[in-house]
Amino acid sequence: MNSKFLCCILAAMIPTTFLSCSKQEESDRSAPVIKTVGRIVAAKPEGGLYDIGYTLTDNISGASVKPDVRLFNFSCPADWCGDFGVDDTAGKIIFSVKQNTSETSRITSVTVKYGDSEAMFSISQAGTGENPEALSNMKFDIKYDIDGPNVKMTVTPEYDDVRYYIAYSRKSEVDSYGDRIQSVIKANVEKFLTGEINVLVNYGGYTFDQALDQYVGKGVRTVSMSLNGESDFVGWCCAVNSQAKVISDVVLKEFRTGKIPPSDNILQLEMTEVNCDRVKYSVKTSNNDQWASIVVPAEEVEGKDTEQIRAMFNAYEDVTAYLHFGDWSGTAGNLEPGQDYCILTFGYSWGALTTSVIKEFITTPLIEDGESEFSLTIGKVTHCRAVCDIKPTLKTKLYYADILYPGETVESAINDIGSQIEWMSQNGYGDKVSLLRRIGFRGEESFSKTGLEGGTEYRFLVLPVDETTGNFESAIFISDAFTTPYPAQSEAYISIDHPKWFSGDEYAIAFPEDGYGAEGYAMMPVTVQKHGNVADYWYCVYGADLTDTAKFTDEALIGYLTGFTYTDENGNEQTYEADGIKNEPYEVLACDYGKTLTLVSVAYDDNDNWGPVIREKLFFTHDGDSPISEFNPVSSAYRISSKPEWK
Repeated sequence: MNSKFLCCILAAMIPTTFLSCSKQEESDRSAPVIKTVGRIVAAKPEGGLYDIGYTLTDNISGASVKPDVRLFNFSCPADWCGDFGVDDTAGKIIFSVKQNTSETSRITSVTVKYGDSEAMFSISQAGTGENPEALSNMKFDIKYDIDGPNVKMTVTPEYDDVRYYIAYSRKSEVDSYGDRIQSVIKANVEKFLTGEINVLVNYGGYTFDQALDQYVGKGVRTVSMSLNGESDFVGWCCAVNSQAKVISDVVLKEFRTGKIPPSDNILQLEMTEVNCDRVKYSVKTSNNDQWASIVVPAEEVEGKDTEQIRAMFNAYEDVTAYLHFGDWSGTAGNLEPGQDYCILTFGYSWGALTTSVIKEFITTPLIEDGESEFSLTIGKVTHCRAVCDIKPTLKTKLYYADILYPGETVESAINDIGSQIEWMSQNGYGDKVSLLRRIGFRGEESFSKTGLEGGTEYRFLVLPVDETTGNFESAIFISDAFTTPYPAQSEAYISIDHPKWFSGDEYAIAFPEDGYGAEGYAMMPVTVQKHGNVADYWYCVYGADLTDTAKFTDEALIGYLTGFTYTDENGNEQTYEADGIKNEPYEVLACDYGKTLTLVSVAYDDNDNWGPVIREKLFFTHDGDSPISEFNPVSSAYRISSKPEWK
């Protein structure tokens, strides 16, 4: 190649290259560079207005450039900070940060653009776990919807993402603590939550957070309560952190429950027997409304009106021990000989007396002196149960009754009974006299013994008690021998009608009070019909196919349905609680979708003979759901019962 020609080409290129560089430099000077003064802004949990400095300089000379606020652009992925702007005179980017009501800190990035130049900085905000004072005055708006004894308490918290605990107390209890109520509630909440959470974590397989969420919640919440009518209460709530500690003041609001409507239940009390330390009586009713009956010293009710009796009864620690539905007969014990008492009987619902009060005054007799004779007559006998009618000549004589098993002598039976009573008296069950007064009998008694074997000979045994020592007297009374029949197959059974099922999700919405926990299940209402001489019956839906009678025998299913006792590996007797629902004609059963299930039922007759075990295979799909508008229970007694898995 000619070297002169090459030099000419290079000479021609040089001016072109210099010209191109000059145009690029001019372009750089027209695009200022933005930088932030610092890389992170630390915001407090309560939020507010914050700023960060910035510089805008020429890329070549480094000289400051006067900003045009119209050229700023901001982008941030978080919704808890915004309102970005520029204070061009102070050289600052300004923005707002919302309050952080969560327990943990949070961080986000912000991109700042000015023309073609951009810079980034971060915003870090502490959480209330690091600064719980931010929630110490958290507000809760509490509203009540009251219908008689039924109360719906709706709580709207100031912050939606904070856990809080809801409860209520009697107003009298709150008032009794005075100025200490805040500290008392906080301490009790933390103690309660800690104990419950430990149980769920240690024995239920829950994590701490999962266990905590069983008792607290976030956002707007509504809880339903059924309380005593015409009574004063206080609803309250408080914020709780992830360690189950109360982090806010307790917000309290009073309410009073409504009036309970009266009942038209007609109660009739009939006396059976008044003895020296107990009274037997019965109550007949005209409907199934709830009622109560209690025996008290006569002096406690003398001159008291209905409202005073109501207050006295409601002050009992456990009024449920005295509540009944329908006809009832029984014994009230622990009375003193030769004392005046009053049997109070009245309709009762949620703390209110719904009928007039029946007062029956009695006087217990003194204990008779002398020795008593006893006649023992064998009553009804089945393959597993026998009744002995016992009649003493002295009505007030205390005695103990039992049965003689095959191969057992009178002497060995008395020794065994004495040993058991001695052991109980030495292990917190009371002295022998008080113990025998609780488990023994006075007056006429139809004594029943269960757990017998068919085709076996037995005799009943009565042992009079010396109430000065707690020992058995020398006289012993024994019945004639009797033999139990062998069990037989009964024709008693139940049929269960269940033509439809409903979506548990829809059920929970349609029946918010009764439908809690129905979500995700197929809700199957059932109606039971009895056939033959049915005495009792049980039924249950199991989470498995149990229709193979060779693999799942009737005997095994009866045991699981009705419950049984067994001896564990340590030789201790344990009780397996019945899976079955007993004698409930109307239920709503919660059943799994997409899984083969079995509805199992059994009944026995009044001779204690089992009928056939009825098994029905079930399978639920969402396509088969009936509209919830078609749920028309024939009885308000419908309630949800969940099914157990097969063992």
